[in-house]
Amino acid sequence: MSDPSSCLSLLRRSVAAPLVFTVRGMTTTSLEPPDTHEPGHWAARVASLSRSRPADDPDLAHARDALRYWRVRRALDPELEALTADTRRLLADRLLEGVA
Repeated sequence: MSDPSSCLSLLRRSVAAPLVFTVRGMTTTSLEPPDTHEPGHWAARVASLSRSRPADDPDLAHARDALRYWRVRRALDPELEALTADTRRLLADRLLEGVA
């Protein structure tokens, strides 16, 4: 990807897409991207669901994933303007490839 702004745009579209989880053969789709709610909402949701659902529940996994999104975003946002285009591109590529 050559343009850092297109990388960020792609990431935003990826986050906005419906999330599909399959746990123990059961599939659920969540239409709530992480940025539709503040971190406090997701923390409360994790707390609530963790009391009443098994640890591998898809809704609980989604809420935990949303909290991870906010942790990464909080770390990234303050530094974003200071990064060069090449560094932004590297970060965008890393996010898109996932953790090996």
